[in-house]
Amino acid sequence: MPLTALNQIDDDGFDWLIRGYRRELVGLLLRSLPKDLRRHLIPMAETADAAYDLLGAPEGRLVDRLAAVLSELSGQPVRAADFELERLPSHLRLHVVVVDDAGSVVDAGDDLDAIRARQAGTARSALAKAAPLPERRDIVRWDLGTLERVVEQQVEGGRVVRAYPTLLDRGDSVSLRVVDNPGLQERAMRGGVRRLLLMAAAPTPTKVERTLSSAAKLAIAASSIPIGELVQDSIEAAVDAILARHDLPWSDSEFGRIERAVRDDCPQLAADAVAEAADIVAAGERVRKRLGALTAEALRPTVADARAHLDRLVASGFARRAGTDRLPDVHRYVRGIEYRLDHLAGDVARDQRRMAEVRPIEREYAATVAALDRLPDPVREVGWLIEELRMSTFAQPLGVQGPVSVKRIRRELATAAGST
Repeated sequence: MPLTALNQIDDDGFDWLIRGYRRELVGLLLRSLPKDLRRHLIPMAETADAAYDLLGAPEGRLVDRLAAVLSELSGQPVRAADFELERLPSHLRLHVVVVDDAGSVVDAGDDLDAIRARQAGTARSALAKAAPLPERRDIVRWDLGTLERVVEQQVEGGRVVRAYPTLLDRGDSVSLRVVDNPGLQERAMRGGVRRLLLMAAAPTPTKVERTLSSAAKLAIAASSIPIGELVQDSIEAAVDAILARHDLPWSDSEFGRIERAVRDDCPQLAADAVAEAADIVAAGERVRKRLGALTAEALRPTVADARAHLDRLVASGFARRAGTDRLPDVHRYVRGIEYRLDHLAGDVARDQRRMAEVRPIEREYAATVAALDRLPDPVREVGWLIEELRMSTFAQPLGVQGPVSVKRIRRELATAAGST
């Protein structure tokens, strides 16, 4: 249809046009899937119609929602990455052109992420130059006074540039920077504030390590996780727990309140966290020894699955990632593996049927995580749901937190991935 004719279409007609365009896109996306996935979608025309009807108005990327719908229709895991978008006709693919204030083209292409990466340095430099705020490095204490949430500057041409100051964690210090959106500002600010609190008020690793019993120290020494790393992760988890009780600080008085809370509460929180982490490590080592003794050929799939599960639960950084609230859950999950092995002799075939129920949704989750640049909280929460699904499947008598099913997890995953 000529572009000059678009202004002659009424609202109903334009809606019809968009629906037709989207239906065509759904059909083409199905045909772009690999052959081994397409065979589960036969007859393709009927599947495309059913998928289109179930799509609704997806939030986020169409391919994420379509992958979830097809997974539900076919019973086979379909990932957004499975669609071969390069096979779509040119008029159905996104084409991006970046121009400067004078209208000159500075970049162009079909890969938005690549364009963003190429232009990131230029955009940030321009933002920093326009924002009336000096950037700083090597900050080791809050000497910033009050930090504005947003700064505005009118630039040439009458445009207003908005910049969002934030603190970036540099490991042994923080830097004051400006970014171009409040979401990035908040994520970076949390890390920067955590670093300042760790330097200003958290207990030393030596002090926290002294709270461990000799048995706990021996258990950690027998594992692959260095005791210093586990102690430091526990301190960071404790600081995160205290920080989560407060709004992010933007002034010296607000930071001071959180600093006092860390100084008062962090030593005990960190000691409790490292004690729980040591118990988890000890339980993990017991499970590893049992798995090493299970050498029968028939048990090989179960042993491989349980070992991979344990490696996921008890790995470098697990205490910091889990946080103080989730560490007891991690302990329960490890004990769930023990329970599974305790009852394995009763019916190996039953155990492997249960594996077949859990593994597909785990693969879907892993594929979703692999496709993301970062792991947002809603997607991370789905990971905990999958752990509860394993407890429900293999060790229900030890307790399961809330109702959980593959269908619910698939729905939550589609929603979480679509919101990123």
